Amino acid sequence: PIGSAQASFTLIENFEGLTAGALGTQNGWTSDEDYTLVNDPSGGGNQVLQYVAGAQGGAYLPLGDAAIGTSESGTLFARIHFDTDGNANIGLTDVNAPGAYGDFRVQINRQGATAIKGRDGGGFQDLTSTPGDLADDVATWYNVWVVANNATDTSRVFIQSDGDALFATQTEVFPPDGSLNFRVAAPEALDTLVLRSQAGTFFFDDIHLSPGTDLSNPTVPEPTAPALLLLGMSA
Repeated sequence: PIGSAQASFTLIENFEGLTAGALGTQNGWTSDEDYTLVNDPSGGGNQVLQYVAGAQGGAYLPLGDAAIGTSESGTLFARIHFDTDGNANIGLTDVNAPGAYGDFRVQINRQGATAIKGRDGGGFQDLTSTPGDLADDVATWYNVWVVANNATDTSRVFIQSDGDALFATQTEVFPPDGSLNFRVAAPEALDTLVLRSQAGTFFFDDIHLSPGTDLSNPTVPEPTAPALLLLGMSA
């Protein structure tokens, strides 16, 4: 549910407590039938959102007070799992009821047997740390941070994955020219989370937003007070 927070991140959705099966209109979402709630493919009983190839479709969720204002920046965090090659997208928009790819402002993409891409104005660009270092493994979870600057209509992207040795530590990835522009400039607040897919099998989980730039991992529990005390005593 929107509202709970860790550090500066606000939890937008972790899909826990929702009814398995079609996402539909649960918890404020508007979703096509190809988005369903299932157990994490990696095990552990965690519930996640699954997209399985069907007709081109999407899902979106209003962000409420977590929206990124017109002169502000914010960090979108999500975990993304590619089970097969295909075409899936996650991002932000200022369109209240997005229904087409052109409604994306901030857009992270995976299509075909390729790496995580970013929409850079009029086209998609591979996002790499160095040439050849592509986030393209299937059957593994990636942590993705997107720092969206709604004043300059630009983004920065960071990736980490325990299942991809190239990204074992958090790494910033870039398009070839080093600058990632919004697909379309956003004249209003980025107030809607949007997913859109048309092929393959993908999973999404643990979606968070933070004001400004926050590269912490909101899914990692913060140390408790006793743990912090013990760390201080051992220093």
